Amino acid sequence: MDCDHPSSGSSSWGHSAGWFEGDELVVETTNFVVDKWGSHTGIDSSVQKHLIERYSLSNNGMKLNVVMTVTDPVYLAEPVTFSRHWPSLLIVILSRLSVHCMLCSPI
Repeated sequence: MDCDHPSSGSSSWGHSAGWFEGDELVVETTNFVVDKWGSHTGIDSSVQKHLIERYSLSNNGMKLNVVMTVTDPVYLAEPVTFSRHWPSLLIVILSRLSVHCMLCSPI
């Protein structure tokens, strides 16, 4: 994982650098190009766009959490923060297996 941003080489996906702060993985993305449709967020981007993602685990490592903050003074009046949470794949598989077994078991 890169720890520093290059001085050149902008792209619509930007350039990400990451580091750990305690148990949290922090990923900072800069070096964006002007992108009127926003690559995956749907938010227009300027070269001033700045993204911080903070990844952490909860529920004894069974849930992945991310908090993302997008800053771009050209298109956003203030930073926008949103979060997502994903259960571990093991929990998803077991819960679906449990439902499948209940549906297939004779009563």
